[in-house]
Amino acid sequence: LKRLVRSGQMLSVTMEEMPPNSYACLSHGDLHSQNILVTGTVQPTAILIDTAEFGVHHWTTDYGRLIANLIFGAVDAGVQSYHWKHVATWRAIAGRVCNLDVLTEAEKDHNLSVKIAINWLINSVAHVCPAFAGKEGPNSRRWELHLGLAVEFLRVACHSDLGPPKRVAALLAAHDALVMAE
Repeated sequence: LKRLVRSGQMLSVTMEEMPPNSYACLSHGDLHSQNILVTGTVQPTAILIDTAEFGVHHWTTDYGRLIANLIFGAVDAGVQSYHWKHVATWRAIAGRVCNLDVLTEAEKDHNLSVKIAINWLINSVAHVCPAFAGKEGPNSRRWELHLGLAVEFLRVACHSDLGPPKRVAALLAAHDALVMAE
């Protein structure tokens, strides 16, 4: 990060030497809700912590990891995450994210602040991930978004600290995202 800021150089390649069709994306690398602190001041400010994984990653990495964490780690957290009856809801929310459809009022019954954050990320994908909008238009890179989300949903499914219903929902969501990427 210091090298990029000071000299415009990423790893051993300067920005001028980057091929014109490539998209260099510096990412947090481990962006999830536990790595975001919000100040309690009059003007709340988000502060990112734990930048140990900072580096060049695919443009969907931070977006996908944060979305996956919000869906499977924060929506219906606690005891609710052990109820099998919620699997369809978590899968539906993940599907809406893949389709870039904002969550409905019915899906906002619990954890309203988390769902507001998810809707903001859905509505802001082109701003948060400039590569998505690219020169070719957003639909040309939608498959990459689906693939990146599938990877992060699969990563969540491997978290042993989540209850089995959430892990199953994450596996189903990964499958759905892979089908959409295809």
